[in-house]
Amino acid sequence: MKHIIRRNFTLIELISAAATLTMIAVTIGLVLSTVYNSWRRADAGHDRLSEKLRIDAIVNTAFKNAVPFNWKTPDLKNTLLFTGASDHLLLACLHRVTPDENAGIRFLKLYREDDKLIAAYQGTPILSWDEAPGDNLRTEVIVKGIANISFLCADIDKLNGSVQLFNQWDENKDYIPQGIQITIEWKNGEKESWFRRTAGNGHLQSFSLPKNF
Repeated sequence: MKHIIRRNFTLIELISAAATLTMIAVTIGLVLSTVYNSWRRADAGHDRLSEKLRIDAIVNTAFKNAVPFNWKTPDLKNTLLFTGASDHLLLACLHRVTPDENAGIRFLKLYREDDKLIAAYQGTPILSWDEAPGDNLRTEVIVKGIANISFLCADIDKLNGSVQLFNQWDENKDYIPQGIQITIEWKNGEKESWFRRTAGNGHLQSFSLPKNF
């Protein structure tokens, strides 16, 4: 009759097995961490790209289609409905007719509220002197996570033809800017700008931007 001799693991064998298992666990952890970080960066990049596309859409829709539109003030003075301030913008722009909007012009206001870029719009004039919002006024959050926004309006110097940029458009002018720029400062420190020519100045076929633009 044969006897089976059972041999226990030595301490060195147990330490070696534990070390091997630890190395496998660390390797798996590093791989999972790398995959997660890569996914998180890709997801963040996708979100930022989506934000930029939304800004592109609003500037292409509003800035490139901005047109002059006059309205009478309460004292019956004929005035141009355009406000170009450093922190907000109010304009009229051409817009395709839809079942919800049967007018070919949309009136739009862009401004910052907390960390959001807000677009308020309607099919009837948004009056800078009327603080009460219209019944049909709609608001939409374009992007979040911004620290600041600023606007610049471009005008042509009639003497030398150069472009001048203003952070406050002169309301006494009877025309809208030749171009509009919006600059967005993100909370992560990044800063980006979008510049578009307006539709209401088609008689100016071309102009040169400043060298430091």
